[in-house]
Order: sequence, then structure tokens, then C-alpha cells
Amino acid sequence: MNSVVKPDGGESHPLEESRSLEAMLSGTTSVETFFQTFWQRACGYFPNTFLDSPPKAESMSRCAWNKERVEQNAYHELVRNGWSVLVQLLETSRNRPEHDADLSHQSIPLLFRDQTTLTLEEQVLYDDSLFAAFLDGCSVVTNHADRRSPWIAALCEDLQASFPHVYANTYLTPPGSQTVPAHADDRDVFVIQLVGCKAWKIYRNIPVPYPYSHEQVGKGELEVPGQVLDGPVLTDRVLAPGDVLYMPRGYVHEAHAVDGGPSFHVTVALATQDWTLAGLVTAATEASLTQQRSYRQAVPRCFGRRSFESIAVDDKQSLQKQLDDAFRILREKITVESVHNNLRTKFDRHNQRALETRRRLVLEASLNALCVENTLPGGVVGRQAADGVLWTTAIRCSTVDERATLPISAKPRGLNVREECCDFIMDILQLVKRNSGKAYRVSELRALLPATSNAIAVCDLTILCFAKQCVELGAFSVVRM
Repeated sequence: MNSVVKPDGGESHPLEESRSLEAMLSGTTSVETFFQTFWQRACGYFPNTFLDSPPKAESMSRCAWNKERVEQNAYHELVRNGWSVLVQLLETSRNRPEHDADLSHQSIPLLFRDQTTLTLEEQVLYDDSLFAAFLDGCSVVTNHADRRSPWIAALCEDLQASFPHVYANTYLTPPGSQTVPAHADDRDVFVIQLVGCKAWKIYRNIPVPYPYSHEQVGKGELEVPGQVLDGPVLTDRVLAPGDVLYMPRGYVHEAHAVDGGPSFHVTVALATQDWTLAGLVTAATEASLTQQRSYRQAVPRCFGRRSFESIAVDDKQSLQKQLDDAFRILREKITVESVHNNLRTKFDRHNQRALETRRRLVLEASLNALCVENTLPGGVVGRQAADGVLWTTAIRCSTVDERATLPISAKPRGLNVREECCDFIMDILQLVKRNSGKAYRVSELRALLPATSNAIAVCDLTILCFAKQCVELGAFSVVRM
């Protein structure tokens, strides 16, 4: 049980709070203290206290979903199944959420390289495969991931016990890379690290306190002021799986994946820029006055064209009366109750729309959890076969007959690999081809490199993406064991 925190730090009536929020604060901070000390005021770091060791690639599974455990603690289950969440999101890149027509254009994953968004023409190279994009060095951003992942959907639903509306984006970054430049956001966020580690730097100086969307620096035409980047750093730390970082809107920040592995994190977004009193009063003012015909007409032509002293007294008095009437209307229309009701209507609309999709995701996940782990799609080469490849899947060099079953459209695309691990990946490919009759599990491929090889860039996800692409393109075939 916690209390609602007043703007001045005081409290009113008690409210039930999200169990996930309590867990995210890791027992180091109470929910009450969070809202009194951190909420919209200060950044907070809440280290993982429940994971003894970070989840590994071998934990990925299509049958990892457990509805009962998720209902007990959605945050813990999200972190424990970070690899499964990551792979599931990458696999759904080719499945547009057609049932969610209002969102489908927003949830198409974005690809970044060198901190710049790839054009549609550049993305064609990967044929909608996020595995191919990551293998070639792209960062992957999935907006509204709560409408694609059941684990993230469950977390957001639970967090709405503490916040009016919650959604989430995910960020996958190759080893040693940075997805986007330093910038500030127009929303409060919780960053939850799931796979790998990411180094975060948050700058102390805030260029625009509590910015609105058009005031976000580092995005679009607004640059981050030099005095911010050259000024003091507030936070400079590495997040590991299970760690949580809270950041109010307006703080300039940047982050990069540490060497040795990819980084995958969830950003839980709280659109506080849409909940401000200034914004609510502005919207209510427009809605109230535009219903009155007299307020839709232009003010007399004399105003704004010459000195105020030269305007006739009657014109001034007439406009003053209109202003007085306007303020009277606004005092009658804009009340605490009307603000509450307008917000409630907005939140209910957003939450109901999201709830329908989230429930569908959870239902599908519960049905899929009944599957047999090694059940794979049909075929041993091609796109369908590649969709079934996981860390424990066995593969080998494909035969001529197997390659002949590939659709013609799949053959022209080649294997694109980021420069720092290209030679190592090509070595693995040649070794598998040389031992064409031997099957290897995906988890065994990295061990084919010499022990002396400095292949730190060849992370587990790179190996998985490589195996999936080789099966899709026909170089490898799936061995059913």
C-alpha cells in the first residue's frame, strides 16, 4: 500500500501500487520514497537484487512463457526471459500487427547504423529480417513493443496500477555501438536492462526543463547545447541484466553497448508531457472557447496595427468585455473535476486500445507454451526453416537437392556481416562446409574458431543471426534430431 503524492510532496488517500514497480525498485527504495524523492525530480539507479547470474543464450525458448509466474511478478519474468523476449521480437519483424491498424505503421522496427536511421532503400537489403540487419551491424529499435511481446505487455499492464498509461520500446545494440546520439526525451522513462550490458552517461545540466515534444534537444533540428555536453556528468554507470534506471524527461543522455556482447533493453515510457497542467488548460481553453461563435471571429482590425493609445476607447472596452466573458466561461468550464474527467477519458481510451492487443498477445503466448520445444516449421532450408532455428538447433552444410527447394526470390540476397567479425564468421562458414556431413548445434559454432582467436566481437547473438541467415539463404540446413 502506498499513498498518492501531492505536487508539494505531501500525501493524500492511499492507493494500491504495481507489484512490478515494487520489484523494479529492488527493495532498495520503497514505492512511497520513489514518488516523494525521484518522480519527476531526480534520476534513480536501482540495481538487480534477485538474479544470481545474467541469463544466457541457452535460456532462449519458445515455450518460456508461464502465465502464473508472470502474474506473480511480470518484471522478474521479463528479466529472466530476456533472451526469449529478444528473439521473439526479432522473429515478429515480418509479422505486421494487422489487428492493430491504428498502430501498425508505428510498430515497424527502425534500423540504425552510425547513430543514423537507415532509409527504406537501405533496409530493403535485409528483406525484413532483423537477424540479417543485426548481423550487418544495425541497431534495432522496436516502438510499442508492449503490443508485440507478451512479457512486455504484462509488465506495462501491471505498471498501470501506479501510472495512468504505460507503453514500452526496445533497443538492441551491437557490441561497442551506440544507437542514437546524445539527446533528451519528452517523457519519463524506466530503462530495464535484459541482455548484455550498456554504459549510460546522463548529463547534469538540463537545457529545457520538462520539455514538450517540439523541445527535445538532440532530435530533429534542436542540437544539444555545448555547455551541457562539456558540463558535469550526473551518472556514468554500466547497467547489467535486471538493473533499472529511472530518468525524468529533459535529462540529456547517451548510451553504448560495452564490448564483448550486444545490449538489449526495454524503455518503459510514461508520457508525462501529455499530462501537464499547462497542456490540459490549453486544450480545455481551446475546446471551451471554440464552441462560441464570437470567439471564432477575428479581433477588430485596429488591434496590433497601430499604437495602443490610438485605439478608440469603445473598441478597447468591447474587447475587454469579450475577455472578461471568456475568463468567466473558462472558470465555469475548467475545474478540478473537469480536468480529472478529461484525463480519465483520455487514459481509458488509450488503455482500452492497448489492452485488447495485450490480451491477445498473452492468450497466444499461453497457447504457444503448450508446444514441444523442438517442433520446427516445415522444410530444412529457407525462411520457414530459419524461423525455427534456436541456440540448441542442429545444422549442417546443405546439399544440392536441399538448396534446389529454395524459392527463386531468396537466392540473390547474400550474407552481410559487420566488419569487425566478418573474417571470423567466414572462417566458421568454411569449416562447416569443409565438414559437410557433420551436424553442429548453433551453440557449438563459436567453438570452431581457434582458441587463440581474438573473436570478442562474435557474440552469441551474432552466431544465432549467422546460423538463421545461412539456413534462410540455403548454405546450412536444419538437422532434425
